[in-house]
Amino acid sequence: MIILLNFVTGLNLEVELLVRAHECHTLACNMEGIAAVLRNGRVLTIALAETRDYMLMVICFSVP
Repeated sequence: MIILLNFVTGLNLEVELLVRAHECHTLACNMEGIAAVLRNGRVLTIALAETRDYMLMVICFSVP
């Protein structure tokens, strides 16, 4: 149970970092950085779907 909790907490942090990275690269107009964030987001989405953490998935996709 502790391992699963740590994994979910890690996913929370990863989503937050991904959102912040997207904001930073967008403000800097860094297309390569935005593309890297989107690639990482695709991998993260698979992990979120496996854990059925749909709330984090919504947060990940609702980046302005």
